[in-house]
Amino acid sequence: GVTAGVVILWFGGKQILSGSEFTVDRFFLFLVALFSLMQPVKKLSQVNIDIQQGLAAASRIFEVLETEPKIKNLPAAVKINSFEREINFEKVHFQYDNKKAALQGIDLQVKKGEIIAIVGPSGASKSTLMDLLARFYDPQAGQITVDGIDLKKIDLNSLRNLLGMVTQETMLFNDTVWNNIAYGHNGASAEVVEKAAWAANAHNFILNLPEGYQTVIGDRGVKVSGGERQRIAIARAIFKNPPILIFDEATSSLDSESEK
Repeated sequence: GVTAGVVILWFGGKQILSGSEFTVDRFFLFLVALFSLMQPVKKLSQVNIDIQQGLAAASRIFEVLETEPKIKNLPAAVKINSFEREINFEKVHFQYDNKKAALQGIDLQVKKGEIIAIVGPSGASKSTLMDLLARFYDPQAGQITVDGIDLKKIDLNSLRNLLGMVTQETMLFNDTVWNNIAYGHNGASAEVVEKAAWAANAHNFILNLPEGYQTVIGDRGVKVSGGERQRIAIARAIFKNPPILIFDEATSSLDSESEK
């Protein structure tokens, strides 16, 4: 770049001093145009680097997008719109890949309207039991039925529409409190959203936020505390009003009053 500048100044100055038609104003106009081109030309040399980075990222992204889910609907999957009687786990056996069995011979019956607490030490596969009910995995042996219908024969969307889940790791979005509670439901009424927040003991702290229900809570809810995140997640599950509600240690960050 320096060499080119020296050559241009020498040649241009020589032309001006020789009395040619190449005047001073034209020379400076040429210089401005030339130096304006230098930065774009430099960037052209980096285009291939950017393209290669993009191709590497794209191959990883499409590898994920094109992954076939292991859990699929059967060709004649049954759609269910309600939960009427009971959930049954019958001699359920499950293990993760190349690991010892997480669940062995589990028999469990939960009738509609019952509240069941499953307790045990960390790593006892309590969450796995709930994941099987949502059919994130299928058991290697035994079966799980809802109203007498094997989960494997139920349409996945209709099954999961019956469930409301609050997991150990709270999943919130970089959006308003309102949109996090009424997630996936456009045009939700203020009465229903606030009622769900009241039930989750979240209404009062939400009103104390800078913009109330319209406060943006940041990526994964970083702008509110752990207990407040859990209460928003609980409010979202209650807002959906599902017939089957699953709390997977959903109150672990709450004080005793809020937990009650």
